Amino acid sequence: MKKQKGMTLIGTLIVLALIGFFTLLVLNVGPLYGDYYKVKSAMAAVEKTPNLSSKSIRDIKVLFGKKIDINYIPSGPILKATKIKKGGGKVNMHVKYDFTATLLNNLDVVLHLDESFEVR
Repeated sequence: MKKQKGMTLIGTLIVLALIGFFTLLVLNVGPLYGDYYKVKSAMAAVEKTPNLSSKSIRDIKVLFGKKIDINYIPSGPILKATKIKKGGGKVNMHVKYDFTATLLNNLDVVLHLDESFEVR
């Protein structure tokens, strides 16, 4: 009697299902991470703006919106989730936003952005 070598049909199907699931995950979650890092880089660019504390809150939001729009991300919802406070020669910017993507019919992936900075 010969020993069986290789994978069975069920084992092959399980491996293919896992590969398919992780491919779906990467294709749907990858762009979320890209958008997340683009918003973080826009925040870093605003933080490095010279004379930021002399600008008005509206000007800072417009500047941040332009930095986001450059990266082809809709800035409206992110700007609504952005809080900017000025006082005592300091500027504090806080962004709390959730990026979402649908994996399957009723299964979503959520990536939380909760970043802030303070400039004197």
